Amino acid sequence: MSKFDSVHNNYKGSFSRNANKKWNIKYDTSRSGKIYSELYELIACRVSKSTGNGQILIIGESKQSVIENVIYPMIRMFSTDSVSIISEDKGTVNILDKLVRILSIDEVSESSTMLNDLEYVYGDGICDWNEQSFNILRNSLNNSNGIFDGVCFSIINKPWLIEFIDTEPDLYAESCTIYDSSVLNKANPATRRNLSFTNNEYYRYIMGDW
Repeated sequence: MSKFDSVHNNYKGSFSRNANKKWNIKYDTSRSGKIYSELYELIACRVSKSTGNGQILIIGESKQSVIENVIYPMIRMFSTDSVSIISEDKGTVNILDKLVRILSIDEVSESSTMLNDLEYVYGDGICDWNEQSFNILRNSLNNSNGIFDGVCFSIINKPWLIEFIDTEPDLYAESCTIYDSSVLNKANPATRRNLSFTNNEYYRYIMGDW
């Protein structure tokens, strides 16, 4: 069984298990590094199940930020046999033999025709997006059978995005952050490093809201 087959059959993170709405958003993920592995696995699974009847897009603040935040880590996780860059300039990548287009959020507002017939969209760093571009994407996705997974790296502080999460009926939202005990928080950096890199073991807890 290949590495991807294992992931495809067994990804079990809470977001992956519950993200079954048209709009699925995970936010306040700062300091929760393990969360990103789950998201990369989810992207791969969504792409693998796509039918080819619509476009697959990954949208971020810029093409380069998407390549650095999403594509390179997926290459490291799944290898170049499964994920590869076709053209950085054109924003095209190959994920599991499916063509995936990369757009900056500014390109969304400049050309809504690029958003026709959407099957799957992944949004990177959506807390930094502007409302106009998001609404264009929202209208396009609502006019298709596509689904959206998005991640925000911090607490959401934009009123329009908060309102969307609070009022959109076909949406699943989940937040989490790492919680360290008061004892560990008071430990000096050297102590924490020793805990991390010796045979000692300590537990870190994820506080979530979903």
